Order: sequence, then structure tokens, then C-alpha cells
Amino acid sequence: MSATHIGMLSVLNSEDAICAVSDSKFVYNPSVKQGLQSGAILSLGYSQEISMELLISSGAKTIVHSAFSGDFPHRKELNKMGITCIPNFDWREEDPLGKAEWLLLFGYLTGKEEQAKKLFSELVISYKATMKKVKKQTKDQLISGNFIRDYWYAPAGESYNAKLFEDAGMNYIYSKTKGTGSYTVSMEKILMDTKDVKIWINPGFRSRAEIIKSNAKAKRLNCFQNGKIYCYSNDLNKFWELSAVQPHLLLADLYSISSIPSPKKLHFYKELK
Repeated sequence: MSATHIGMLSVLNSEDAICAVSDSKFVYNPSVKQGLQSGAILSLGYSQEISMELLISSGAKTIVHSAFSGDFPHRKELNKMGITCIPNFDWREEDPLGKAEWLLLFGYLTGKEEQAKKLFSELVISYKATMKKVKKQTKDQLISGNFIRDYWYAPAGESYNAKLFEDAGMNYIYSKTKGTGSYTVSMEKILMDTKDVKIWINPGFRSRAEIIKSNAKAKRLNCFQNGKIYCYSNDLNKFWELSAVQPHLLLADLYSISSIPSPKKLHFYKELK
């Protein structure tokens, strides 16, 4: 019931275990797309709205869901029919490797626990190896997030994204703020705080034109006029499906973005023009 779950199963070569997904439009994996086209895999829709009949007809014996809204609908009834509902809380993790470690759950569910352990150990090694390449020096200041109406929402200093920025050696301007969710900033404050910022990460759009169309105030930011903007929105499905289980590649992208010269090849990110 989440794109990250597909990514976890794909690195274990266990796509054949998938009999249904929440929404076909968010799928990146080619073999899962093919299964959806052939009808071997069903698209169920949002978890709070799917029909019991469609779910049962998929043949699912285990449902892995993100538990954003608590229990999976009709969990008790499904359990009586021999269908197990497992909440996945990877989205609550505050460390990239903690999020990737949920790979072990899918290893146990598919009988590939040893393979999952080996893959996770390799991810840890790759992530730490990338961190060793990071030069701990003063770099261009970074801002992340975007306007939602009259306020800017940025990752708080103890959040998953802030940890990634720190590990990549990036100079994130709100790294000292408290909290693991969003840090809310007024328009006046963000304009003052970002006057020397050169890098804008994750505005949530694929182009500068889309940013301005969403909120014309963005033109007033120094990083919009004189800096560089990067986002994963060029291929959202790839990012949501694979970034959690490939944190070393995500880290490499962020380090490259803040390095000189500018990156020529990135795994998930793209510079907005």
C-alpha cells in the first residue's frame, strides 16, 4: 500500500509476491507495471476507500500498509479470513539507514531474510563509505521546502531530511531547529533568512515555471534569482519507490549537488531550469 514497499520487494527480486497495489499511477517498477496491465496485479486505490470484494479477489494473504490513518480498514474481519494486516512505520524513521532497515521486514515476509540482511549490511557499508567522501567544510547555504500560501514549510532540524543534509555535509540553514516534522516560517522571515542562500532543495516541482505558477512570491528569493534549484520531481515514482532502499545513492546526490563543480549525473535529482 506504499511505493516504498514495492522498492523493498524489488531489490529482493520478489515482485512476483505482489498481487495488488494501492494505485497504479505511482508505480515505477517495470515488472509491476506489466502485471497491472495484464491484470495479474490489481490496483486497489486509497486504503481507506478500497472495497473488501476487490481486496479479497486479489488473493492477498498479507497486507502491508503505512498506518497513516491508524488500523487498516476492516482489519478484524480480514484477520478472520486469514488475511494478515501489517503496519509499516518506515515513514516515521529519522535516520536514512533506519528507514532502509525495514527491508528486513520484507525479507522475512518473502522467506529471503538472509538475503535481506546481506543487502542491508551492504547498504550500511555503502552509506558510510559515501559519508567518508564528504568534506566537512563551509559550503553554500541550503534551504529546503516551499511556500504553502503565506508560509514556508521546511524540514525541522531533527528530521529525516535534515539528517540527510547533515550527512552530506550540506550547510542547511535550519539544522539547529527542534522537531522531526516541518518547521514553519513566515514569508518575511524566509526572505530574510535566505538572502545568502545559494541552493534550494525539494521545492516539489519540476521547473521554475511551475514554482512561480504555484506561488509568485518565490521570485523574491535570492536562491531563485541567483542560485540553483534541485528536486526529485522529474521522476517522482522512481524517487518514492527506490530512495528509501537506496539511501547511499540519495546521499551521493546531495553531496554532489553541494560540491564544485556542479554534478553531471544524479540518481534521483535534477536541476530545475
